[in-house]
Amino acid sequence: MRFLERKTYRIHKARLNLEPLADRLAPAVYTWIGVAGTTFDDWTNELNWNSGDGTPGNDGYPGGPLHSGDTPKFDILGANHRKPKILGTSSITVNNLEVTSNWTADIVVDGTLTVNKSSSAGSGDLTGDGTLTFDSGATPAGYHSVVDSFGVKTKTVVVNGTLDFYGSGQVGYDAGSGGSWTVSTGGFMTLSGSHALGSNVLVQGSFLAHGLGTVGISLTHAGAATPGAFNLKTFVLDNGSLKVEADDSFSLAGVSFRQAGPTSATTLEANAHFTVGDDTAYADGGTGYDKNVDVAGGTVKMYPGSALTTATGDVRFSRAHLDIYSPSYWQVGGTSYTGSVEVTAGTMPGSVRTLTFTGSGTQINFKDYTPPGATNVTQGGVPFYSLGSLALGTDVAVSQRLTDWFYVSHDCDINATATLSISGIPPAGSSPFHWSEIWCEYGALTGTFGSISDPPGGWQWVPGSPEYGPYELHISWEETD
Repeated sequence: MRFLERKTYRIHKARLNLEPLADRLAPAVYTWIGVAGTTFDDWTNELNWNSGDGTPGNDGYPGGPLHSGDTPKFDILGANHRKPKILGTSSITVNNLEVTSNWTADIVVDGTLTVNKSSSAGSGDLTGDGTLTFDSGATPAGYHSVVDSFGVKTKTVVVNGTLDFYGSGQVGYDAGSGGSWTVSTGGFMTLSGSHALGSNVLVQGSFLAHGLGTVGISLTHAGAATPGAFNLKTFVLDNGSLKVEADDSFSLAGVSFRQAGPTSATTLEANAHFTVGDDTAYADGGTGYDKNVDVAGGTVKMYPGSALTTATGDVRFSRAHLDIYSPSYWQVGGTSYTGSVEVTAGTMPGSVRTLTFTGSGTQINFKDYTPPGATNVTQGGVPFYSLGSLALGTDVAVSQRLTDWFYVSHDCDINATATLSISGIPPAGSSPFHWSEIWCEYGALTGTFGSISDPPGGWQWVPGSPEYGPYELHISWEETD
């Protein structure tokens, strides 16, 4: 009897290897090549893109499904190749946008384009009737730069991240009315150079004018259906901040400026100039529009040598503070300096306008300030130059140091509810001590302060003081017996 041999069989189990999805979908750079033609073609047509594998049209498009982390790159557009366009029905989000200095064409956004970081150069434009958002969701966190003559002319622009606009291209929409440019809360925009403006600008975050000399935004009528379509453009701070750096100039030509909200702040550093309007007669339907400065809340801070001026408009403060940080004299390294500030309404010949302060909570405050490296500093005695007319209106409070004063080139009117508070003690042996508080060079002084603070201890009013003359308010104190 034969025994059956028992055999043992080993079962080999197959090992399954899972390929990580992230490895296959790593962020890629997609370069726009454009299909044949001379007009525009849809961003979402993958035949317009080359992801670097040598075969256009087989890898989707940046911002498409599973491609939000990819980089769209615009470099050289060949002859007879179509330019990019995001249709009004499309919404594209990309991690990084790269436009090189070789790019010369428009990138049209009629839908929405959101970029987490970007660098734009060349001589083209981001344009269209849609919405472009410079967002804050990348590393470095939401950093965007625009250089050369590249323009950003999309109808609606939102800055949530940090945008450095160092080129000479246009800022904002230029194809009709309704354009807006918003620096949102948390957003930060730096502007350098001279630019045309096609949109209303709203700053809820921070706006820095860094010009290495001159920064400017000027009105443009390019593409307007009728001349004057942009006459009422405004630059608005809404609980945001604007800073013009030391020795720089920032101008809004043909554009009004408005500051609103209790936390809004405009800062003019030492020798910084902020000018609104120019001598161009912008008109719409035969009616001219003056370009005014309206500070309806918050604070304007001015440092030595700074100036806020309009060409043909008024300057109005209501429910706002003007804080003047300046000594009257100091030295740095043996060189002597004197301090002053200027707020002028109407710099053009024949255009005398009015600087007005009015309303409860409106203040003019002269404050101590020591410039970097300064020695032998004298704090009081700073002139406030108002080259135009000055109105100190209802409930305005002026707080100043000893001998700070107002120079007004034309008329000055003081409301009976306005108040003046003076701090400081005259030098010993200087009795009687006196100065011109307000001097109207070519105009008349009308009205009186509702109250002026009493002299400090050991001093008293000289009989007849304060003295209101036809063009001067004169203050005199004397030591008590």
